[in-house]
Amino acid sequence: MVLNNVNDSEVLEEMNNMIFKNLGYVTNNVLVTTRYESVITHESIYKHKLPLLSEEDGWALMCKLLFNDGEKGNMQHFEQIGKKMVNKCHGLPLSIKTIARILNAKEKNISEWENVLENIIVSLEPSETLPKAIYLFPFENLSPYIKQCFIFCAFFPKDYILEKNIVTQQWIVVGLVKKPSISLIAEEMGENILMTEDVANDYYMELLESNILQPAAECLYYDGEAMCRMDKNLHSFGRHLAKNYGYFQGDVETLGKISSSSSSSDSAPKLHHLVITNHALLDVFPNIVKRQTSVRTLIFTSKLEIIKLPKDLCQKLKLLRILDISGSDCEVLPKSLFKLVHLHHLNLSCLPIKTLPDTLGNLINLQYLILRYCGSLLDLPEGITRLHKLKSINLHQTPLMGMPIGISKLSQLTSLIGFVASDSTSFCRLEEIRRLKELRTINIVNLEVVDVPYSEIFPIHIHLTDVTLSCGGEDQLYEEGEKEKVQKFFEVLSPWSKLIQHIKINGYFGLEFPRWIMNLPFNKLKRLDLLKCKYCKKLPPLYQFPLLEHLRVEDAWSIKHIKLDIEPWRNFPRLRSLILQDMPEWEEWTWEPSHRSHFVMPVLESLEIVNCPKLKSLPQGLAYHAKSLATLTIYKAHSLEKVEGFTSVKIATFFSNHSLYIISGFPTTCNFEIDDCPKLDVTLLPQTSSTDAC
Repeated sequence: MVLNNVNDSEVLEEMNNMIFKNLGYVTNNVLVTTRYESVITHESIYKHKLPLLSEEDGWALMCKLLFNDGEKGNMQHFEQIGKKMVNKCHGLPLSIKTIARILNAKEKNISEWENVLENIIVSLEPSETLPKAIYLFPFENLSPYIKQCFIFCAFFPKDYILEKNIVTQQWIVVGLVKKPSISLIAEEMGENILMTEDVANDYYMELLESNILQPAAECLYYDGEAMCRMDKNLHSFGRHLAKNYGYFQGDVETLGKISSSSSSSDSAPKLHHLVITNHALLDVFPNIVKRQTSVRTLIFTSKLEIIKLPKDLCQKLKLLRILDISGSDCEVLPKSLFKLVHLHHLNLSCLPIKTLPDTLGNLINLQYLILRYCGSLLDLPEGITRLHKLKSINLHQTPLMGMPIGISKLSQLTSLIGFVASDSTSFCRLEEIRRLKELRTINIVNLEVVDVPYSEIFPIHIHLTDVTLSCGGEDQLYEEGEKEKVQKFFEVLSPWSKLIQHIKINGYFGLEFPRWIMNLPFNKLKRLDLLKCKYCKKLPPLYQFPLLEHLRVEDAWSIKHIKLDIEPWRNFPRLRSLILQDMPEWEEWTWEPSHRSHFVMPVLESLEIVNCPKLKSLPQGLAYHAKSLATLTIYKAHSLEKVEGFTSVKIATFFSNHSLYIISGFPTTCNFEIDDCPKLDVTLLPQTSSTDAC
């Protein structure tokens, strides 16, 4: 049993009582990781204190983050002051990385570095009010707007996973994002005009780059920026800063105590933002919440285990701007909810609701509507077409039969996720999308049902950046005529826009990928997902996408051979992540090493090969040229016998590879994970490097 990052000795006592005494489990192997020795109270427990980085190793880590290979002279010039910084960081790797990020944003001169050095104070002890002071410096350099966004994030529970799209929308709604100035020149030239969502996204990225927000490890499968959580020390710091901002996060009982003390004190601030985080399920809606008549934000992170919300709930909370009851058991929503004229953000994801009333259209100021994973919801009311301020609709994995006629009236829509294609006259036709001229993100599902040849669907969508085209019926077998029909139809779905950054094709059952992937000028394309395209026998020529950073190919059943064409030589100069998964017939991957192809995949960081049982070998060119590859994962590649020569890999994972018998040439690897590789000769495994583990 592993208890990771324990900060309180009571946790061990509770675990001991709950599992070992009450449930009768017996184990002699319990590993506890903690930053504080005071957590370990039992004298009989063996303690292993991990050493912090030495001055030399800390300076080496800082140099790796700050200097290129050809800057040896610069490294020596800054060595003395750099080692002083390392010493003030007490050898803590995360602190050193934070300092390096700050220095990267500044000019390389001694004066700037001395200014940073003076502001470094790192505490190794816990504090109730302040985090390790290393974070105070980057926090003070944030703009006032971003500081407010940081405080907003701190009022979710510790370790709560924040979703970028949702939290940035909430920042906008509560007025924490500076509105961008509109450039008339850009508008006249047809360039992508900066929106408030773009500014909010920049705030998010700055918090991420500052290590204030950190990618959630369990959500890093493909897009490490989409989900994050706040550093625990900074979480406490944010809570400390926001004492007088009208925020509350906690359980219902604590809210009752605060409300009682507030009512007896004229100077007590009113609560404007509530985040209810009961550990136990709520089977009765708490009356104390209804009494918070000044509240603007109401978010339940704990499940509401009630079928009906109180009828008078929204009569009391008339000022609500944000309401999030996602994941609850509510089947019936009160009529009063649809009288909240100030509501801007409504999240009803995962609710078992079967219908929404036509009075949904009365929410005249609603900008963001989230109805993801509502498995019983089959249609939307016509009233939704009256929500003229709506910017975003998210219907991901909600099984609608179609979209209401008149959806094109929502002229401010920039994001439409889960548009359901239909040929029925009772629902919106696909061509209505043509009138949504402000669209930036479009996700269309159910395209296999369309039986009418359309003209171009996206002829005037000059702002499009994100396109997803999906067919359902993934387990269905298709005849040749059906494959040809869908291939012709996809040809006219050509999303013409010079600004497209992400294309996803999912469940496509044509014999070849549509030609527009190769012919249109996708010069800004960063992500390409080709999922469940089972009948395409070869990949499109991908080398023409100079900015491509992420490529995922999944469920490509018919591909047998992948050959990297090295003409032109500068193939994939920006590619950082490559995922090849569920390709049962893939046998060969050829790429010969050549001095002419040294620019191929120069910055590739992560490679995953999953469930490709016939793949016989990895190409020599991959190990020869991908010198930035840090993470390698190979799972269920049962025909693969050797993996050799990956000199830059730090983390290597090999699961269930039944023919693999040699792993060699991994001089910098600090972490091997190996399971179910029965033929592997473990005596030949290379030694791991402890220096690079940080």
